[in-house]
This record gives sequence, C-alpha cells and structure tokens, in this order.
Amino acid sequence: MQAFAVFSDGVYYLHKRNQSHYELRFHGFASGRIQATVKIEEPFEPAFSSLGVSPDRKTFLFSKWTSLGSDLMLIENFR
Repeated sequence: MQAFAVFSDGVYYLHKRNQSHYELRFHGFASGRIQATVKIEEPFEPAFSSLGVSPDRKTFLFSKWTSLGSDLMLIENFR
C-alpha cells in the first residue's frame, strides 16, 4: 500500500491496477468490503506518495513523484 487515509469506518488507499495506473479504493472495517471509488487514468508512480481525504470525503489529494517536476491533482464530485 503506497498511500492511505484512515477513517473511523474504513481506510482509503491507492491500489495499483497495472504497471503504471492506480485507483483509489475504500476498505470498510465492519463489512470487510473493498470498493473502487476513482480510477486514476494518468499513468504515474507514487514513489513517496501521500494521500489526504477531506472530512466530507468529496475531495482527495495525493502527491505524485516525477523526474521532471510535480503536479497537483484534484478529484471532485466522485460518487
């Protein structure tokens, strides 16, 4: 697990889908169910990534390591 954010009912984390694509997943503690919430379509490798989740869980912030610089990515209005 590269990056994660813990809540009282579960944990959000970045999951590697293939060689360079990830998705944001939620693992519920009570049910044990894992749910994919957002697919991150742009390829990247989160070498030293961190993940932040807003209290209302509508905004996610994660860092991305690249050799040329950095990008700030924002996911809005996911359902």
